[in-house]
Amino acid sequence: MLYQLSYFRNYLFLVESTPATLHRFLAKVRVIFSFWGKVMLYQLSYFRKGVYFVRIQRMD
Repeated sequence: MLYQLSYFRNYLFLVESTPATLHRFLAKVRVIFSFWGKVMLYQLSYFRKGVYFVRIQRMD
């Protein structure tokens, strides 16, 4: 983990000299995170529906 952090810091230091690449990198990261967030939210709602469905079946 620490190794990854230092590597990331070095990468950021390299990128700081070229702001354009930093912005591109941040945009990529944002896209990836938003995509994963959507996937997680979808899975959560799907899971909730499944639990709700199971509860209804048990009541019968």
